[in-house]
Amino acid sequence: MEYKIGIGISLALLLIVGLVLFLLLRPTGVGGPTAATTGPGFMQRITVPKLKKRVGELASIPGGAGAGRIYKQLWRTLSRQPGQGRLLKRVRNDPNPQNNALYRHWLSQLELAAGKGLGVKMLRFPATVALPSFVIHRGTPLRILTNVAATTCASEMVDKHYKPAIRAADALLLLGYRLWRHTPFVRTKTIGLGAMDTAASALQEIYGKKAVRSFAKQEAAKKLKKAVRAAGTPWMNMAKVVHVLSPNPGDLANIARHAGNRAWRIEALEYLGIMQWRVTNGGRRKAIENLLRTYRHAPDHYVAAAARQALHLKSNQLSSL
Repeated sequence: MEYKIGIGISLALLLIVGLVLFLLLRPTGVGGPTAATTGPGFMQRITVPKLKKRVGELASIPGGAGAGRIYKQLWRTLSRQPGQGRLLKRVRNDPNPQNNALYRHWLSQLELAAGKGLGVKMLRFPATVALPSFVIHRGTPLRILTNVAATTCASEMVDKHYKPAIRAADALLLLGYRLWRHTPFVRTKTIGLGAMDTAASALQEIYGKKAVRSFAKQEAAKKLKKAVRAAGTPWMNMAKVVHVLSPNPGDLANIARHAGNRAWRIEALEYLGIMQWRVTNGGRRKAIENLLRTYRHAPDHYVAAAARQALHLKSNQLSSL
């Protein structure tokens, strides 16, 4: 009799274990999107007007080539700098960056690049490895450059040195515009948006000064600032969904499929790589893995590379991201 009771208990335990495993591993799918990503217009492509050669324009896009080589060399130089975070903080807090020989050199190179043309692919050098938003590329070298130009412009404005302030603002504007248009990643595009906003705000103020007054250029700066901020609002709304501690996998999948900007599709795939190790349901983890597999051979090189690296991300790598 006792052995029958023992068998009964064993069977009950097996059933319980089986039920738990079923609940954990059942194929639940990635999950559905929330209202955050299904609202009208959320997936629309976010754009900024092109800079063109016309009367009253703030800066024209120069022809020829040469800017890409300069930007690339600056990128490499700053990428090798030790303590980039500390350097960025020093640049931001320097009240007179124009007195620093190193900053002056970097700015002179940005100003030189602003007068040269840029090949479409020449600003993709930060993407020599597929996923810069993970460990490889934090964007700090670019933030150092944009802050050198911004703080120098602000300092020269305080000293009423408007012509060097304009040169610094133009260099910042062109770098920001090129980052926005020609780099494929959220982080670099976000830096570009911020640079354009800062430059347009500075130029609007500068061209209102009596010594260099230009109503046409002041109006152009005002219009550009308005356009950049109009783009920044939906851009940051997307970030509020993706750049959180535990984004909803269903929302990430929805963005990966339907976002109008490729950069956000890439970013969503990267975060799905993280979320496959944060979900507690084995079936959901498998569904995320299967979704990533469907993008491994996407026609877009960057999308495919993002899916492959996200798919191969290991759980023990999360702490370093």
